[in-house]
Amino acid sequence: MLFMGSKKYPVHNEYSSFINQNSGMDNAYTSDLETNYYFEISNSAFVEAVERITNFFTGALLTESCISK
Repeated sequence: MLFMGSKKYPVHNEYSSFINQNSGMDNAYTSDLETNYYFEISNSAFVEAVERITNFFTGALLTESCISK
């Protein structure tokens, strides 16, 4: 749900597009005790990628339309 947009980056699935446009990839998994997320991206896009990730936690939208998807 967090990856569906943030206040600063509100477009649904925009993060995945950003990763792909910058020669990157991402993946995640959840176990009983933890959730892990990792990504690779070009060096020039690293700072912006980290900013986008942190916005999922500090400004998650969690809109009703995204929840229903």
